Amino acid sequence: MNAPNDKEPDYNHWLIGGGILFSFLLIAIAINPIVGISLFLFCALVTLFVLVFLLIRNPGFFRRQAQPAKTDLSSRLQQRLLDCEMRENKFRDEANAIRERIGELRTSLDKNTTAPAEEVTKAEELIKALKAEFDLRHTKALFFADCATRLRQLQDRHQLNQRMAASRAELRALRATNFDDEATVEETRYHLEQDAIQLETISELTKDVGDNFKADKAEELRLRLEKLRKDILSNGASLNGKKN
Repeated sequence: MNAPNDKEPDYNHWLIGGGILFSFLLIAIAINPIVGISLFLFCALVTLFVLVFLLIRNPGFFRRQAQPAKTDLSSRLQQRLLDCEMRENKFRDEANAIRERIGELRTSLDKNTTAPAEEVTKAEELIKALKAEFDLRHTKALFFADCATRLRQLQDRHQLNQRMAASRAELRALRATNFDDEATVEETRYHLEQDAIQLETISELTKDVGDNFKADKAEELRLRLEKLRKDILSNGASLNGKKN
């Protein structure tokens, strides 16, 4: 199925004409301000009238012009899916209406047993023609139903590709931080090892100091205190002797 060739309207000639008219108005204002301003107001009123006429005649005119020339794939698929569903429903409704019409004609023909052969022949030909239109509408409805199914599959595939692209980008971002994380891990491990060594050293030193204080240092301190006590006693005794 060939896609319709939607061409954007060419407004270059309108732009050129507007530029020429604007230049003419500027020249007219420079030569005769009153006449120039009058022409400017007249052109403005005509332009306003044309815009209002277009808006009343075709309300979707400006909305169509404001739409971008190209949309992304998701929007195009959604628009085509809605169009296919609309056409499928349209042709199914037409086929149902034709089938009802055929049934009515067949019922009327069966009731009119005394109808002339010519009328019967015309009725049969009409029923045959309607049957052909019914088959055509039915085939069209099936075609657009298949198109809608295919478009839904394309939508699912496109969504999968989008999710894969987003996941790849996230994966690249995660991999980009792996080296920084590894450096942080190594630095943290080094500091932990150093802290453990320092704590172990401090623990050993504290243990040694405690053990020495309890044994050697305590004895040394006792001897020093004993010596000081003896010195004090001896000094006191000598002082008493001198007094006597």
